[in-house]
Amino acid sequence: MIVVADASPLRYLVLIAEVEILPGLYGRLLTPPAVVKELSHPRTPEVVRRWIAAPPDWLHIRAPLGPLPEFPATLGVGEREAIALAEETRAEVLLVDDGAGRREAKRRRLATRGTLGILGLAARHGLTDLQTAISGLRATNFRASDEQGCREEQELNPSLQAPRFPDSRGAAGVRKSADAANTSVAPRPPAWFR
Repeated sequence: MIVVADASPLRYLVLIAEVEILPGLYGRLLTPPAVVKELSHPRTPEVVRRWIAAPPDWLHIRAPLGPLPEFPATLGVGEREAIALAEETRAEVLLVDDGAGRREAKRRRLATRGTLGILGLAARHGLTDLQTAISGLRATNFRASDEQGCREEQELNPSLQAPRFPDSRGAAGVRKSADAANTSVAPRPPAWFR
């Protein structure tokens, strides 16, 4: 299985001490040099910088071989390289949280999974405790779009509501249940999400 990782899922899984679920789920991962540069930036949390300075054996750094194709200006260089590498290697999944990056990957017919989806998959495989992982994620500056959070949380368990994470605009988003779809008030999230 070929899996390519953008910066955000790596960053947040390191921050919440869940990064070791990745080899359990996917074996080895590829990431491009631009992602390594992002994770090494002085403003990146120190624990993440230390982790990427001595990457684990299962994380392989690989640049796309050819010139980068054209991308929307809204994408950062890390997302561009990750998408290009995923296309080039015909990756089965691209790990990416950025909304514009996910949209571009889908436009290019690449499967994506974000941090929430990774945690959910790991929980289903018994590799993590979802409640603990979500609590840790909520203690960071993690942001999820309503669309991303809803879709990935729906995959976790159709009967659960998505956890409240601020979206990229700073507004808290909660998936409405089918029963509440026609109301303006979102149902209250389960106690373990509060």
